[in-house]
Amino acid sequence: MLSKKEVYWGDAKTKLATAKGLQAALGEKIHDEQLAVGLARLNGLARELASQMRGMNFGIICSACAGRLGGGCCSQVMADETDVLQLLMNLLAGVAVDLCRDNGRECHFLGEAGCILSFKPIFCLNYDCSAIKDCPDDEGLMRYGQLRGRLLQEQWQLEQLLLQRLEELGEIT
Repeated sequence: MLSKKEVYWGDAKTKLATAKGLQAALGEKIHDEQLAVGLARLNGLARELASQMRGMNFGIICSACAGRLGGGCCSQVMADETDVLQLLMNLLAGVAVDLCRDNGRECHFLGEAGCILSFKPIFCLNYDCSAIKDCPDDEGLMRYGQLRGRLLQEQWQLEQLLLQRLEELGEIT
């Protein structure tokens, strides 16, 4: 049984192992119609946001920045901003979550084309570095802001549902 502290605090490697352990241990017990609907809605929003980000070349911009000294905003420190519930949501949605990098600089979840997570930490979606702010596509930036806001709202709602479900199953105290 996990404490809420263990769900939200700790390093990314431990949180990922915990999320994978929960998924394996609970199997189908975690699934219900409300969770399935929430995951489907969240997946749709994540795909829309990812498409917008690809269209604005964020994967290339962010990966290049992360590879520089200090790791940029996609540094290893940011990997620890994930929590067990976020990682579990990604796993339940079929995202192949694993450690992509372990070099002491870059975020563990930064793949060759950008972040592998469909559902990201709040910081990752709320922070706009100068490279993003300086993007000449004002309409694209506005759409990006709207999409990430909707995704964060849905993600929070699903996280609350998942937390409640895990409490009901006796997995979290």
